[in-house]
Amino acid sequence: MVNSRSYIVPGACTTYRQLVSRFYGADEPKSRPVALMARCDGDSRYPLVESVLGGMAIQPYVHDCSVSVLHHNRWSRYTIFYRIHHRLPINRAAALVSGSIAVHGDVLVMWTDDDGRVVGMRHGDAVIADQIVKRLAEHLDSLHYRKKRVPPTTLMVITTVSRSLRQWRLFKAARERRREAARERLLNAGRH
Repeated sequence: MVNSRSYIVPGACTTYRQLVSRFYGADEPKSRPVALMARCDGDSRYPLVESVLGGMAIQPYVHDCSVSVLHHNRWSRYTIFYRIHHRLPINRAAALVSGSIAVHGDVLVMWTDDDGRVVGMRHGDAVIADQIVKRLAEHLDSLHYRKKRVPPTTLMVITTVSRSLRQWRLFKAARERRREAARERLLNAGRH
């Protein structure tokens, strides 16, 4: 489905808010957080994703997909924005995460609240965003084998417990500190 966002016409009461989202650039080696402007009017927000996504000359339409995620027994909602065209470059960041070259062009992942408004991503959402992009790549890869090639409008992801590189480094450092403290206690006990 092409762009199911409700457009907000700029008016006198319209404000702009900066939201943090996860960006998987086609020309970038890995994903990164990116600040994105959203047009706000009361309770509704319209993210200006066209300012971040590349490939406007090849494919002017932006597809969006609603994603339901079950993570630690809690449901969260995300929205993916992407373009589909075979002339767009292969997304290296998404290929690194998913192991598939099915994703072409840039991909943007945003967190949405229960009312469907886009809000800024939280601290630990990078790992969840990686699993969302992996699920999107699996779905786009399966489109090659279908007669009717329709981009996804909804996806469901059940996350597995995984840690980011930063979390692994902190975990290893804490484990090493515990081991070092245990060695010190053994050495001190042996001296007495």
